[in-house]
Amino acid sequence: MKRKLRRKILWLILVVLFLLFTRKYLAQPFFVLGKSMEPTLKDRRICLVNKAIYHFKLPERGEVVVFRTNEEPHLYFTKRIVGLPGEIIEIRKGRVFIDGRYYF
Repeated sequence: MKRKLRRKILWLILVVLFLLFTRKYLAQPFFVLGKSMEPTLKDRRICLVNKAIYHFKLPERGEVVVFRTNEEPHLYFTKRIVGLPGEIIEIRKGRVFIDGRYYF
C-alpha cells in the first residue's frame, strides 16, 4: 500500500513540475480582454501563447503577440505587429502606410 501511495505522489510531483516548466518556458494561457483583436481573437477568449518561439527568431509583421508595459506591468496586452524597428507607420483616412507605401 505504501509503495502505491509513494508512486502516486511521485507521479503527481512530476506532473506538477512538468506543468510549471511548460508554463514558465514553453506556453502559457492568456485571456484576451477587449475587442481590439476581433475578429481574430474574441473578447474574453483564452489563447495559448508560445513563449519559446522568440528565442529562435525575431518577431515578424502580422504576428500576434502578448506583452506588458513598464507603466502597467500587471496588465497583458494582445496586439498584432504592424511596424518593425526603423519603419514609419502612418494612418491616413483609416488606411495604414508603412514607409509611405499602402499596407492595408
